[in-house]
Amino acid sequence: MGDYYCSGELSGPMIANIAVASVRAVGCAVTLAAVGLGMAKVGMMTPELARGLSQFSVRLAIPALLFSSVVPGVSGRVLSFAWPLLLLPALNLLLGLLAGLLTVVVVQPPEDFRLGTVAACSFGNTQGIPIVLLSVMQQSLGRAAFANLADPLLFLSLELLTYPLLQWLLGLALLRFAGVSENEDSPQLTTTAPGLTDSGSLLGGRSRPLRRTRREPGAASHSYIPMLADGENAAEQFGRPTLSNASSRDASALQLGDAGSSWAAHAPGLCEGCRRAALRIGRRSLAVVRLVARRALIPPALGVALGVLVGLYDKGLVLPPEVAPLGWLYLAIEKLGAAAVPVNFVLLGAALASPPAPDTAPPTTVLGITAARLLVLPCLGIGVARLLVGAGLPVPVAMADPFWLVVLVVNAAPTANNIVALAEIAGDDRRAMSAAIFYQYCAAPLLLPGVLTLFVVFVCHTREMAARSDL
Repeated sequence: MGDYYCSGELSGPMIANIAVASVRAVGCAVTLAAVGLGMAKVGMMTPELARGLSQFSVRLAIPALLFSSVVPGVSGRVLSFAWPLLLLPALNLLLGLLAGLLTVVVVQPPEDFRLGTVAACSFGNTQGIPIVLLSVMQQSLGRAAFANLADPLLFLSLELLTYPLLQWLLGLALLRFAGVSENEDSPQLTTTAPGLTDSGSLLGGRSRPLRRTRREPGAASHSYIPMLADGENAAEQFGRPTLSNASSRDASALQLGDAGSSWAAHAPGLCEGCRRAALRIGRRSLAVVRLVARRALIPPALGVALGVLVGLYDKGLVLPPEVAPLGWLYLAIEKLGAAAVPVNFVLLGAALASPPAPDTAPPTTVLGITAARLLVLPCLGIGVARLLVGAGLPVPVAMADPFWLVVLVVNAAPTANNIVALAEIAGDDRRAMSAAIFYQYCAAPLLLPGVLTLFVVFVCHTREMAARSDL
């Protein structure tokens, strides 16, 4: 009963079985993607449909899937050992940033895609790809006896509580590093990017001006990837991560700041300069709070948070669904969440329907980003998992395998689609970013079976060593 993803000791035949299960998992994903590819080729997947499905996935399907995955399994006991997952995204982003800087030094990308190269290595797809891989791997390797106790999406959900905010903060830091200055009334953006002119000045030195022409709304795109990115950004309100020049949606936050700090205008005994300083601080503080809340409370994170609250404090409202007062509602949410996996991979297949032009991005740059995201970061993820194992987290046997698989899988996904927007804001080449993501998707079916096999072998070996140490 203690074995979950593999029964007995690791051996040649056992590793072969794990490899077969990994190939099956990737094969299932490829089949779903082929449907989207075919739909795009025959004209069924229009740009409007792609954007709509992307927003449906982010706003409804993924939050519903995460909610229905969290409620049955979350408990105080789970949180007592799984809390490091809330901090793990910070470490993963840091590893991605370091991998990105190394990639820039090694492959020497074009001058207008250096920040984009760092971002492409730093920000992985943490929702669609990991959710599908974990769901299919669970079906291929999991044993029914543990299905309700060890849903890997439960542990992935905990990471997604903090990842969106940390992703935005790192994106903001990269833009600050690049010296992006945005003027909403100007058709152009001017960027001063210190240290991005050559690898020797990567961490400082002379700066360069970057300038791009703003893409007109509704402009035609030759790739589905920017369309999907636009849909995800609209659904998540990813927007423009700048503080110094707030977007129109942030203007209301400044108005709230005026109301919230109006006490300073009437405070007795304050000099005029003090009142003005208090007003500025009040406006800025409320604007920052509003921005942080909008970036953190995206629909998937809200679905996880609501699932944690229901699961911890009143699980009986929805479970068991056959007799619980709101069991009918839970079943409806569960059915809605079931659409997340096929919709995401149909969209992924559509993204592969329009190959980028051959000269969009240099082959060495694409190869470097692909190797960093799909080979280097998975190996670094194993190192992180090994450190956590050495820390002695008290993970129960029935939950150990999916827990460690989640720790690993988030480092094996291609670049997130919505990073296309970050490249555009920074003045980097949006088309090059789309091409880098496209070729990662093409390479993933070839590389992921081996990476997943390595992950599961590590997970089983870790549990085997823990069992031996208990003897």
